[in-house]
Amino acid sequence: MLFDHPELMLRILAAVTLTLCLQPLIKIISGVLLGVSYSYAYLWYFEPRFKMQYGTYLCLTPMKRFILHISGSVGTPLALAAGASFIPDLPWLRWLMLAGMMMTAAMQVIAFAAAWMGVKKVGPFLLTSLTSPAAAASELKTALQTSPSGKG
Repeated sequence: MLFDHPELMLRILAAVTLTLCLQPLIKIISGVLLGVSYSYAYLWYFEPRFKMQYGTYLCLTPMKRFILHISGSVGTPLALAAGASFIPDLPWLRWLMLAGMMMTAAMQVIAFAAAWMGVKKVGPFLLTSLTSPAAAASELKTALQTSPSGKG
């Protein structure tokens, strides 16, 4: 079944590469558009990351920091949806990628909700350091607390 599609491994590799790279790519583009500067790129295990110049990030308003983090949270689900389109001739694999998209989207929503409800850590790790949606929830709370009306 798999060997009936000689280019399948290439398409799977393309989908995996897009899944690993789209989130940081969207986030760095959003950051640059919002005024964040970056110093260098590095790999965090196998995922590309970009080291921001933290002062330029801190100069952003909380709402702009929220936009930066929420923009990063859409990359992985979008990449898996795009990956599913690379494999239209293998329905089982396409559905597997779409299931991955749904699971990563659910994880993003859960991370946002957990941070919104005040969860600070997952094991020894700060939740806001682990995921963009958790950082987005934290920044949105700050933005709503510091709005001019005081009501959000």
